Amino acid sequence: MLTQYASRYYRDLALVSNHQYSQADEKIEEIERILGSDSPITLQCKARLYAHSGDFDKTNKSKDKLIELSKGKADIQYQPAIRGVCIAMDELEEGISWLDKALEAQNSQVVITRASIRCISDQYPSYIDSDTFQAFLKK
Repeated sequence: MLTQYASRYYRDLALVSNHQYSQADEKIEEIERILGSDSPITLQCKARLYAHSGDFDKTNKSKDKLIELSKGKADIQYQPAIRGVCIAMDELEEGISWLDKALEAQNSQVVITRASIRCISDQYPSYIDSDTFQAFLKK
């Protein structure tokens, strides 16, 4: 179910990246109505919107909710989402830690990490170029 919403996810992140916050918020609300408020897609999109618009209190609340939900049965879905929030918050080491957890759990979403990071490389060049991230890619 989550993969069929990938295009909406990337559209919403593009809106956030282009500082079209009100449009992004509307589109994220559409995803929330479909997937629910506990969806990793919904929470990651919201957290990135909050981070980019400067509302770090809401960003942290979304991140905390993702971490809490990652402790349940469906934790494998949440690890890459938490990594995405860490990127938006410029928390490189923690983001890589969540990628490592996803890799250890053999999460298939880790496979698209290189491609998805390239999509945001202009926004986060320090993340892409970091030795820590480059070492992760070699794994």
